[in-house]
Amino acid sequence: MNLTSISKIIKIFNKFNLFEKGYTIFNTILFSIIGIIVYFFIVYPYLLWRKVEIDFEFIKAVLLFVGIGSIIRLFSQSYSSIGGIINLSNNPLSFNFYFQFPQMFILLALSFLVFFEISLELSKKLKYSYFKILQVIGLVIFIPLLLYVLFNIKYLIIFLLILIITVLILFLLIKLFKLLKLKLLNSKINRLVLISQILDGVATFFAITFFKDIFAEQHVVSFFILSINPILFVVIKIIISLLVIFLIDKFVKNSSENNYYKLFIIIIGLVTGLRDLFTIALLIF
Repeated sequence: MNLTSISKIIKIFNKFNLFEKGYTIFNTILFSIIGIIVYFFIVYPYLLWRKVEIDFEFIKAVLLFVGIGSIIRLFSQSYSSIGGIINLSNNPLSFNFYFQFPQMFILLALSFLVFFEISLELSKKLKYSYFKILQVIGLVIFIPLLLYVLFNIKYLIIFLLILIITVLILFLLIKLFKLLKLKLLNSKINRLVLISQILDGVATFFAITFFKDIFAEQHVVSFFILSINPILFVVIKIIISLLVIFLIDKFVKNSSENNYYKLFIIIIGLVTGLRDLFTIALLIF
């Protein structure tokens, strides 16, 4: 396929606003499908081929890169105190095209695989666990970005309030499950699934409730629920998360596969939750 053919395809896609900045029906469906294919049919078989155990340590390494992606996304937001560093593009042949959702999921997955491979090679030479090397690489990138965000925060109280409420809800649910002698939340990974979705729900609640002139929910189902009551959105996310955890534990017995499904839910929750959390904290008017 030559450049002329690629150019024609891009023009056709542009007629349907497929490469429009932000969420549209077409680009959301397209890149969601591509993201699922990359996650389940490229990355997972690759990890199996590399004989990687998908456990809590592996998940921690992945989540560092999720945090990195969530912060980098802020650099393109004009209403953010750290915005304007990255100029987004509608051209899929431009690297800047992949610094926006939903296509950033693809960039994050491929970037992670590169650093993962580097970590595997370094582990052979240094005689050190690959996941610890991967975590160090992630921390080296993530910590400066996080410090930069924290230094530029405009709404520190709201930022802390969202985090406190998120942790408090998780704490109360863990206590409730222990009181009822239910083991569903004994697992650290199950707790990560739940807190990722709680963070997304709480951050969305604050955005819609206190900054409704700036933020609007773009997804139809979420918009419908939020229009009834923003608190209901948080409750439903908790219920669905618990149900998903239960079903995965019930029907997926292989530990690596089980954790990989849960990691998918964690990533979806954290990418949007962290983005909303940081966006609110960095708002400028």
